[in-house]
Amino acid sequence: FIQGITRIQGLSEDNPFYVLERDHPAICVIWNGNVGPVVLTLLMGLVPFVLIMIFENFFRLHDKSSTQLLLQKWYYTFLVIFVVLVSAIGHSLFDTMLLIIEKPGQIMVLLAGTLPYATDFYLSYMVIQLAADGFAMLRFT
Repeated sequence: FIQGITRIQGLSEDNPFYVLERDHPAICVIWNGNVGPVVLTLLMGLVPFVLIMIFENFFRLHDKSSTQLLLQKWYYTFLVIFVVLVSAIGHSLFDTMLLIIEKPGQIMVLLAGTLPYATDFYLSYMVIQLAADGFAMLRFT
């Protein structure tokens, strides 16, 4: 979903960003390679905050360590499902879910067919994550 929104490649002539694609293709390539992972990193940074708010307001937990343990379990599940699987299985989540429900054994074949096309996105995502972790360790405020 994020990859489709942040791409400026293949725009129609009515779009104001079409001039950028036509006149400056190098900027378009840099944009397509970096903006998607940056937006995904920013959105994934908000997920723990939202999950903590949900846990503290809707669950009865005894202490903060229980909240952190619950966050760790659910955040990992969220990352595996929504970062790895959803971006790897293709563009239509509904069609893919129907295929998996009809033929559950085909999930590995589906991943093997679509995951190679998402590798450049994942490589950019890993570089952006390393940079974000580096900035976090430097504690810029």
